[in-house]
Amino acid sequence: MNVRVAGSLLAVIGFVAISSGTRAQSGAPGAPADPAFFATRLYPVLQEARCSGCHAQDGVASATRLHFPAKDATQAQIEDFGLSLSPLVDRSNWAGSLLLKKPTKAIPHTGGERIHPGSDEEKLLAQWVQYLASTSDEQLAAVRKSLGDTSDAGPKELVRRLTHSQYNNTVRDLLGDYSQPANRFPEEDFVDGFKNQLTAQGMPPLLVETYSTSADKLALNAFRIGDVNGLVPCKAASVADDKCRDTFIRQFGLKAFRRPLTEDELRRYGVLFSAQAKTTRKFLQGARVVVEAMLQSTSRPAPMESSSITTPPAGCRTCSGTPCRMRRCSRPLRKASCTRRKAASKRRAA
Repeated sequence: MNVRVAGSLLAVIGFVAISSGTRAQSGAPGAPADPAFFATRLYPVLQEARCSGCHAQDGVASATRLHFPAKDATQAQIEDFGLSLSPLVDRSNWAGSLLLKKPTKAIPHTGGERIHPGSDEEKLLAQWVQYLASTSDEQLAAVRKSLGDTSDAGPKELVRRLTHSQYNNTVRDLLGDYSQPANRFPEEDFVDGFKNQLTAQGMPPLLVETYSTSADKLALNAFRIGDVNGLVPCKAASVADDKCRDTFIRQFGLKAFRRPLTEDELRRYGVLFSAQAKTTRKFLQGARVVVEAMLQSTSRPAPMESSSITTPPAGCRTCSGTPCRMRRCSRPLRKASCTRRKAASKRRAA
């Protein structure tokens, strides 16, 4: 009889042990979790659910707090990402955490149901949420530190290009051109809710070609009927007037780059200027190619932080205190023109 009881107990114990092991392998809540668990067990589930499609730097949910790592992320970077989800966990009530309720659509979720409630995938997610809820910030920080440097590899110093609105404002202030050419550029992407994120600003071939075409048109328009906007600060005595050439290059370069040109830059732009002026036998054609080149320089024209939006150039009258937005504002406006504009504005307001 004792042998039977002992055998039955062993059988029960064996069954319980097997059942416990099965539950642990299936990811039931309560099983031990660690960063490696997230990277090897839960992260593939989230990828399969395509959460990263929206929660990425260029996704529709880029303005949220949740951003998935890049496709080529290392194991350490994925583990670090899993630990970084702790702000989405409610330590006092882990079951009510956003990290658990959003993907299952227990609360409204723009992306819909990504993980089905009651599924094995939800159990894995719940297991990770419990781990984050039961681990203090100090412990999480220590674990993240142990992972080493998980920052993305790549250049630390990047050149920021202008946004489209900054480009429009820059050519307006540099050339007196109000045509807003960047409105016809390829559309900008929102990254993390903004359009001017340094690390995400790319230069695709189409945009490079657009910059080149725009610079050509802007420079051509600036001198189409002479120097009507007074870009050249001196009167050239001849096509080969080097003194006037250098004065123009220095002053325009200072305004474009918001710093003095180096001697090497002055020499290079001078050679370009002289070659074009000599070929065309026109001094202003030399100025045109220099403007075109500066608009495409890697030193780039910087955003102009001036009061030109509210203060018109010299000689430009205003309509109701606002600068008349004309491409050639250096020509004084007639009073009748401003009167017509004011009347049209009142009609639109009515």
